Amino acid sequence: MATLNTPLSSEEQFDQPQVASEASSPAAITTHSFTTSVQETQIFFHVTKLDSSLMIWIGGNDGCLDELIYSASTPYDKGSPVATDIISSIGPGDSQTSSLAMKLTKKLGKPIFLSCNIPVTNDDFLQHQIQLRLMEEIKNEPSKF
Repeated sequence: MATLNTPLSSEEQFDQPQVASEASSPAAITTHSFTTSVQETQIFFHVTKLDSSLMIWIGGNDGCLDELIYSASTPYDKGSPVATDIISSIGPGDSQTSSLAMKLTKKLGKPIFLSCNIPVTNDDFLQHQIQLRLMEEIKNEPSKF
């Protein structure tokens, strides 16, 4: 038998029994896309549903990923999620995006990776309409989230 630092021989690699079970099968990754138009600005939404979390990308037609926020519940206070920047091209994250990520974590009960790449980020009306459209889609298509 090989030790931790010794690579397995080809015989040892293939001697392991291959058992397929539901618990060991890889989880399905599903995607869902939708759009909205706000003040002549086309906004695209792309949801990637992972095993126990969601990746939600929101942006314009340029398809950039300038920001990525991660939000999750803590084991200490389940009612109050926390958020942190993973990618930020302009310094500390947009508080509106972090706030939305935390709302989604609380509403959906799972960790959220949120990338909000809106052409005009200081437009409160645009941000509000985007949040409304996302919440509407969650209500109408809960299995996608």
